[in-house]
Amino acid sequence: MTHNTAAIEVPDHDLSRLDSEQCPETDHSKLRRVPDSIPWVVLLILIVELGERFTYFGLSAPIQNYIKYVMRSTK
Repeated sequence: MTHNTAAIEVPDHDLSRLDSEQCPETDHSKLRRVPDSIPWVVLLILIVELGERFTYFGLSAPIQNYIKYVMRSTK
């Protein structure tokens, strides 16, 4: 079995950017702003979906039991 490999050539000027000596201190004003909290609607959706999933997996075995063993009336 032969493996095909591809070589990626990186120019030297790109490697020089990675040196920690040449990197200036990070200017925080130029960084992208990220919200610090999750909206309550997203949390509500997560809670509802988790509840739905736990209910489905929790009740699948008892429902299969009721389907397999039908309760017969004793008259």
